Amino acid sequence: MTDTGYSSQKTTVQITTTSATTTTSSTSNGAKIGPDVGYIKTIPGILRIVEIVLNFICIICASVATGYWGNGFHEAASFFEFVAVVGFIWTLVFFFLYFLKIVYVVTRVPWLIIDLILCAVWVVLYVIASIVAATKGGYHSSMAAAAFFGFCCVVVFGINAFFLFRDYRSGSGMTSTNVQSAHTDTKPPAY
Repeated sequence: MTDTGYSSQKTTVQITTTSATTTTSSTSNGAKIGPDVGYIKTIPGILRIVEIVLNFICIICASVATGYWGNGFHEAASFFEFVAVVGFIWTLVFFFLYFLKIVYVVTRVPWLIIDLILCAVWVVLYVIASIVAATKGGYHSSMAAAAFFGFCCVVVFGINAFFLFRDYRSGSGMTSTNVQSAHTDTKPPAY
């Protein structure tokens, strides 16, 4: 008989079982793309709609002012209009990503982090553009209005960035790990 390396002694094993509770923090992989009317009634949905409206108002104010030349006025209005148009486009894109539940289906993309970074960048860009617009507001009233609505955008984007950062810190947002798999709360077994 050859020795296999296993002990031939009889051992007794006591098995202790513990229970684990599983809670789902987001939708599972079975999520489908489709409109989520409830999103419009949530705080993130309301903030996103306000951002879209404010960006559109900023586009209108800056468009009126871009026709005037002199004292760097055209350049200031053009920069403000650039910030407003690009902000409008990406805010609209993210609104539809959340509204159509695409963020729950496409789980490989860290949507929450991208959204947080874009909100923070647009806070900075709107602060710069609004200060520039405010300095030119004495030449044309549309630039003064653009500066006012630009500072309103700073506040709304800042609030949205705060809520996104809070979700990111708590781990409850749309990250690729917790949307893709269910979150499990397991307690270690007591020995």
